[in-house]
Amino acid sequence: HMRKTVDLAKAAGVKVGDPILGVDIQDVLDRVESIGWVESAVVERRLPDHLHIDIQERQAAAIWQKDHEFVLVDIDGNIIGTEGLDRYRHLKVVVGDGAPEKTAELVSLLEREPMLNSRIVAAVWVANRRWNLRLDNGIDVRLPEDNPGEALQRLGQLERDHRLLARDIAAIDLRQSDRLIVRMTEEAAERKRAHKDET
Repeated sequence: HMRKTVDLAKAAGVKVGDPILGVDIQDVLDRVESIGWVESAVVERRLPDHLHIDIQERQAAAIWQKDHEFVLVDIDGNIIGTEGLDRYRHLKVVVGDGAPEKTAELVSLLEREPMLNSRIVAAVWVANRRWNLRLDNGIDVRLPEDNPGEALQRLGQLERDHRLLARDIAAIDLRQSDRLIVRMTEEAAERKRAHKDET
């Protein structure tokens, strides 16, 4: 956390030897709270010569991909920054305008299906309305705008009963509540066609 200490000292803009009563506490607070990973801070003068800064840190909840850049965001969609991205490779990548603000919603949606949750690597917020999920084996799952939780539960049940996700599937469309639309991978579709021609 040496880097964070340096960031803080720089933001505070106060040097050793500066007269303690000349320090503008509100100014220091504003500057410290402008750091991405700082959620809130308390700045106090401790006479004769100390400035005490207490920090509440933001916790990274997802990685937001915007254009070709990746930044850490917290559960409320606040941007933390790029510092230490490598340590957070386990987090889901959220993609699309407005995706960070939907992070809390996505996290609680996925927590209801832990088995699927562990296999989802990315989530794309589509047209400001609904999620497309990307699984670790490349399958795309299209969730509906209404009742995405119900759709995800349906997929979880199908996986438990039929091992659906182990098949040669490119995409699963759950946008219609009464049916499931599955698109096979090109190779699987090719095999099926070849098999059909033989029979």
